[in-house]
This record gives sequence, C-alpha cells and structure tokens, in this order.
Amino acid sequence: MSIFYSEELKNELYGVYDSFMEKLGIPYEDIYANTRYGKLHMVKTGNPDGKPLLIYPGFNVTAPFQLIFCDFFLKDYCCYGIDIIGHPGKSEECIVRGKRSVYGNMVNDALEDIGLDSVYAFASSLECGMLSDLMAVAPKKVKKAVFYVPAIIKGNRFIQAKWFLYKKLGTFFNSEKYLKKADFLMAQTDTYVNDTERLAATTTRKCMKEALIYKLPRPKDVNKCNAQALLLMGELDKFFPQKMVLEAAPDILKNYEYYVMKGRGHIGYMSEESKQYTLEFLAKPDFE
Repeated sequence: MSIFYSEELKNELYGVYDSFMEKLGIPYEDIYANTRYGKLHMVKTGNPDGKPLLIYPGFNVTAPFQLIFCDFFLKDYCCYGIDIIGHPGKSEECIVRGKRSVYGNMVNDALEDIGLDSVYAFASSLECGMLSDLMAVAPKKVKKAVFYVPAIIKGNRFIQAKWFLYKKLGTFFNSEKYLKKADFLMAQTDTYVNDTERLAATTTRKCMKEALIYKLPRPKDVNKCNAQALLLMGELDKFFPQKMVLEAAPDILKNYEYYVMKGRGHIGYMSEESKQYTLEFLAKPDFE
C-alpha cells in the first residue's frame, strides 16, 4: 500500500523535494540501501573526507529539507540525510508499522548495507526516538548522538493533544487560523514558520498519508549504548519540557550533556551559539 494519495501527488512532493536539493546547492549522491523493509534512500553530501554523520529528518520531513537546516555540518562532515521508509521522501513507498525496534533495525540494515561500521548522528523531535532505537538495536554503531528538541520521552500529553486538535481542525476546514494556533504551540512565537517550512508542511499534508507514530525503545536498552550524547533543549518547549527530559535522561543515556537554547520553543532556528556548541561537542575525542 502506497504512502501517497495518488501518483500525481507523489510527483508534486518529489518536485518540492528536488527544489530543496537545488537550494542546497552542493554536489550530492543518491544512495538506495537495502533493508528488511525495502529500499531506504539516503542523500550523501558534505565533506567526503569527514567522519560520517547520519542526519535524521524531523517528523514528516524529507532529507533535503533537514540538510538545509543542518547545513553547518556540511563543511566538516560526510553527511547522510535519510528518508525514513513510510515517511515523506524517496524511500520504499510502503507503510511501516511502528513497533519497537522497527526503525532501529531499518537504519542499522541500511548502514550495514553501505558498509558504515560506526557513525555520528543528529536527530530532531520525534525522530530522536528513532535514533535512540538505533542505539538500542546496535549499541556500538553510534559514537556520538545529538538530540535536538529531544522527543526521547512521552512528553506533555495535554499540549500534544491540543496541538493535534488544532492541526486536524486546520486541515479539515482548510483553516489558517487553526494551523497558526498549532504552529504557535510548537514555536511559541508567531515569526518562526517561513515559506520553506510552510511549503514542506503543506505539501506533505496534501500529498501523503500521515506517518505512523512508533513505540519508543525501552530506556534500559538504549542505556547499553556508550555513545556520548548531547541534548539540545528549547527553553520554552512545551511538548518536551527540559525538566521532564532531564528527569528521564539518566535512565536512558549513559553519557550525556545538555544545552538550553534560550527563547526557543519546540521548533525554531538554531542560533549561531547553539550551532557552535554542537560542533564543539562533535569535535571532542570519541570514547573507546
């Protein structure tokens, strides 16, 4: 069963996808890796001599959109932007049931297929759970992990339900009012969502079925991974508040540090200071 509503709408999403790749403006390679769930598409770009950095998309976001967001990595790292199977992008067009370990096995299969024994990794929002799933399934595969606005816990259920209601009302009634309310809950500002962000979101909603939510891995399984982890948390994040994340973190991550992004909600731009902190974290010596 395809994740797209029609072939025409799939081509429309692919058109937006390709326009984002053009916007990135640097050489890249398309890779289709074999997994037990089908072909997983990756965009390989950046510094070919740099350490491999796996870049997970945000929820319902494509690889090129996330690579644009993460362009500060491209000078130093060989980046692999991935399209999760069952989510927007150019991977296998099938719906994947979000059982525990599914996404960890999926990405581990892909890394094995292209011959990567270990990686650094960056994930944002709900895809942080997918990265933690990889750490649980293949604890030696991830050397460093950056969790950006980390959805590694269940979070604030009331705020999440409120956002979901606004989003559904906005989509059903084609109401900008409710969609803006949903955006504000995420960003805690009226000014974050730009034309690129809006184009990515509206195209996904229009062209394909909603990706399925997955089960988070068991904390004790993730804690077996010795990777150094960085938690980048939004000061104003109501979905995954820093207090809730920090209370849960010791049970999930063996080695971690954190950085609070001032004035930030759950979505927003990374400041130059937070980008620099992230680069300095990745440049530290790896644990053996």
